[in-house]
Amino acid sequence: MRSTEVCVVGAGPAGSAAAIRLAQLGHRVLLVERGGPGRAPAAESLPPSALPGLEQLGVRAAVEAAGFLRPRGSLVEWDGAAREVDGGGAAGFQVERARLDELLREAAMAAGAGLRRPAAVRSIEHDAGAWRLRLADGETLEAQAVVDARGRRAGAALRPPTAALCAEWQGANACAGHGRVQALREAWVWAAPLPDGRCSVAVFADAARMAALGGPGRAAFYDEAVARAGLLDPVLRHARRGPLRVRDASARRHPTPADERGLLRVGEAACALDPLSSQGLACALRQGVQAAACLHTALVRPADAAWAWTFHRDQVLRASRRHEALAAGFYRAAAARFDEAFWVARAGPADDAAVPPPPPPRSWPALDARLCIAPLARWQLEPVLDGDWVRPSPALVHPGLDAPFAFWCGRPARDWLQPLDATPPLPALLERWRALCGEALAGSLWQHLWRQGLIVSAG
Repeated sequence: MRSTEVCVVGAGPAGSAAAIRLAQLGHRVLLVERGGPGRAPAAESLPPSALPGLEQLGVRAAVEAAGFLRPRGSLVEWDGAAREVDGGGAAGFQVERARLDELLREAAMAAGAGLRRPAAVRSIEHDAGAWRLRLADGETLEAQAVVDARGRRAGAALRPPTAALCAEWQGANACAGHGRVQALREAWVWAAPLPDGRCSVAVFADAARMAALGGPGRAAFYDEAVARAGLLDPVLRHARRGPLRVRDASARRHPTPADERGLLRVGEAACALDPLSSQGLACALRQGVQAAACLHTALVRPADAAWAWTFHRDQVLRASRRHEALAAGFYRAAAARFDEAFWVARAGPADDAAVPPPPPPRSWPALDARLCIAPLARWQLEPVLDGDWVRPSPALVHPGLDAPFAFWCGRPARDWLQPLDATPPLPALLERWRALCGEALAGSLWQHLWRQGLIVSAG
């Protein structure tokens, strides 16, 4: 029996990120990878918001040097008119998943993690205070803690299940360097260019319908959808190459992302985001880093272990709900346009405890109005990520927030909100905040807290 401190199962972005950070924090880590043909899409979007995470993992330079395309926007046709959507100035990446996974796996080994590959895990069981992983070849691995990053093993779909029909098209720069997204009557299409001139094109449709069509029917549906998508006209001048692949693209969330005996699920094993959010890859990297901090806390500071498990559960739930709300907005917009079952069935709330709706607009207070914290807000201890540790910290909770307000610009929430105990007028409050974070950030904090209803006029 091979023994290690932490076993990470799955060397996709979430698993490798967790392995890198755990190894950097001094833990003995074994990364177990199934190997063989990949099941991930050929191309995925990695938004600019992932850059700080790549920097923390020590892989930003390698990713930037890998030759991935760096589009600054996408061509989108969702409401009947095609337009270019700017990425906000910073450039993200259009990554080839196999290459990205390889870079992250190599970074994990460079950080000190071991690698067992190929190795198919048949079972993960807890026995006598340790986790035992039984492999298909008969070997058993033992670990104090486990990170399960084996991909889409989450629970039931949060909306009607969706299937992605994927194929590659050959042609010199068929997508002209831009990602392309278009809503159709009964599906939506996404095209992503690859560095070698290929273009990955996926059609997202109802999973039950695709299962009923069978192989030839799905191929016909795919070809017809691509032909009807006007944004893909440049692609159609070239040839489709390779087989048509079908994969699950449903939004899912595992009911138990954290097992307090020392197992954390990350990436799509914890929550598979709706592809309409375009944040799945960035979320997986973030969860891997956060899970490493949670296990680091539980292993080194057992007294704070309960806070670590709670933090991981909360982060998975909030990420899932936040991106479900984002995707639902796109579904509602398409349902208003097409009024077809595919869109209408997905336009409703994903569960009964969705992200709070945006608060109604509020008029700004007079400059001499005195301000205070809203009566519905309350202070309570919440788990927060403080560097490499999870610890409890006072945070303000409010019905209008999808997450407690614990920190801003690296400072505890009390540093910002304590002046409100004296019910100051707005100019005095902003002057105090400017001294802490500058003009722009002080104004941003004020607008956020006022619009969310955390700050109100006294009396």
